[in-house]
Amino acid sequence: MDFLPLKFEKFVSLILQGKTNYSQQCAPCHGGSLICTSKGFGFIMVRYRERKTNRGKTPVEVMRTAVDEVLKKNRAINAVACETGIDRMTLKRYVRKSSLSPSVGLIPNWNTRQVFNLEQEEMLAKYLLQASKMNYGLSTKTTRQFAYDIAVANNITCPSSWSMKKTAGIHWLQGFMKRRPELSLRAPEATSLARATAFNKYNVSEFFKNLHKVRARHNFGPEKAMSSVDYLGTLESDDSDGDASNPQLTAEGPSLDYDCSALKNNDYVVVKFKTKKKVIHYIGQIISEAGDLMVKYLKREKMSSFNFICRNDELYQFIKEDIVCKVPDPIQHGGTARVSRHLVFPVDLTIFKDLN
Repeated sequence: MDFLPLKFEKFVSLILQGKTNYSQQCAPCHGGSLICTSKGFGFIMVRYRERKTNRGKTPVEVMRTAVDEVLKKNRAINAVACETGIDRMTLKRYVRKSSLSPSVGLIPNWNTRQVFNLEQEEMLAKYLLQASKMNYGLSTKTTRQFAYDIAVANNITCPSSWSMKKTAGIHWLQGFMKRRPELSLRAPEATSLARATAFNKYNVSEFFKNLHKVRARHNFGPEKAMSSVDYLGTLESDDSDGDASNPQLTAEGPSLDYDCSALKNNDYVVVKFKTKKKVIHYIGQIISEAGDLMVKYLKREKMSSFNFICRNDELYQFIKEDIVCKVPDPIQHGGTARVSRHLVFPVDLTIFKDLN
């Protein structure tokens, strides 16, 4: 928005005339609102004003026909303006221009203050999209500075405010984003600098070299084709000979053991706990004391992940009928001064939707 100052004498005269609400008076013609600052009185101009007339939208063919009717057939301007629906003064202005120069344009020149043409704006939009795909997306402030640098490097005439502030205006950026719907403003995703820089050509080539060595060492055939690797490092196979709905059947690696007849000390099990409305599952470590089976429960670190931490050192009694299955020994992560210790089980635990 632009601030247009208003002389104090004019404002006082409006008050004496009973027109105290200046914002309502100037809104139909200016679309502004009255404000009072330390510099005086004024009103705020809106940036995107809604059009109330169709002036300036007359097609070129209609305007050319109307001008020819006046110049070549010597018809009156008022009569032609009434027939075509063109404003009388607009038609008179174009008739005068065409009489002096027949090749003059018959449409308004809205691009008198345009900084970049369509081709240059398209190149800038492609550059911003390419930089975003390369994980180097530009912020709004950097984009404005970059636009000013482009204008200076190509000797493009730009507003004086650009030269004074060494950056493009915020209103130019808003208009540029409105003209380019393929661009959008997004908050950057959280990522570490080490992870972003480690994803390079050398590290990717080393990964595929190691993958080729592993596949050659174990002689994986087409029936054991690997499709993906999950975050635990276990392989998922495309072989669908088994029943995928059975949680005991997995393609490779450890699985859940539903035979809980031979439990021993330090085994990890899934224990169910019944409430009035639902059944909750917990993972605990069996601790044998004086011949009695006790359990030390674990807790999920976050509900969005399956990382577990020890609740406390307290032991709880349980009955063997509450054991659902036995899980393999977990993999320990962290345990340093910067990362806390947590456990990850190398099996799919998503079948227990209420696992705490």
